[in-house]
Amino acid sequence: MQGYLAAKDRLFQFEIWRRQATGTVSEIFGEDELDRDIGTRLFKFRGDIEDELNH
Repeated sequence: MQGYLAAKDRLFQFEIWRRQATGTVSEIFGEDELDRDIGTRLFKFRGDIEDELNH
C-alpha cells in the first residue's frame, strides 16, 4: 500500500511538471497561474534543440 500511495503522489508531481513545461497549469489551478502559462508559451523553443545546445 505504501508503494501504491507513493506512486500516486509521484504521478501527480509528473503531471504538474508536464503542465509547467507546456503552459497548461492554469487548467488545474485557475487564473492565478495564467501569467506563468502565457510566459511559458511565449518562450517555448520550437527550433532544432541540438543546434541550440551546441550554440
